[in-house]
Amino acid sequence: MKHQEWSHLRHHNQLNLSSLHAYYAVHAYPRHSHDYYVVALVDQGVQSFLCAGNKYVTPVDGLILLNPAETHTGEPVDESGFRYRAFYPTAEHLETAVF
Repeated sequence: MKHQEWSHLRHHNQLNLSSLHAYYAVHAYPRHSHDYYVVALVDQGVQSFLCAGNKYVTPVDGLILLNPAETHTGEPVDESGFRYRAFYPTAEHLETAVF
């Protein structure tokens, strides 16, 4: 039995920080990039992505870290899909955390 895909994108106005919680069984992100960092944790299934000419596989409890402007994809490895949680800090967020 296949599960229905879903995604919940949220934005915290006070922090100006977005987050995503999603499950994908078929959906594949085409090549794209962001103007912010990506910090994601796969909490179910296995995810894969292409980045800088390399293919990466992210298992359960695997962490995905992407810099701004890095072109990448994202897709489930098999029909069981994957679920993940991500947040998208900006350079300003990281500067505030460091200083």
